[in-house]
Amino acid sequence: MPKACILEIKVADMDVAWDFYCNKLGFGVQTEAYLPETLALEHDGADLILFKATKNAEIDYPHSAMSLIIFQVEDIISTAEEYKSQGIQLVEGPDEVPPGTFMAFRYPFDNVLGLMQLRSES
Repeated sequence: MPKACILEIKVADMDVAWDFYCNKLGFGVQTEAYLPETLALEHDGADLILFKATKNAEIDYPHSAMSLIIFQVEDIISTAEEYKSQGIQLVEGPDEVPPGTFMAFRYPFDNVLGLMQLRSES
């Protein structure tokens, strides 16, 4: 079975994306070597790459067929409160789903990302 090795996120403005992913979401920069087209972020697991696109997405979440990257967090409620205080638009949740608690948020290019707090195994 294939293994995901790179998560590529298309962004229309690299400066806005850098600010959002690094200053608001807290990712570090792995390398700036491929700027201005690509920025590699620090991330455990598959590489997380911001890649320059020519236009914003037109996503009608949750109705559009799309891929959704979901990041795991330890405390989804405090993360949601932190995101709201930074002006990040929550578009779904937090909701209970089979693996845990899920929420979705919109980022500056009108695309959507998700967060998941997994259920503890007891």
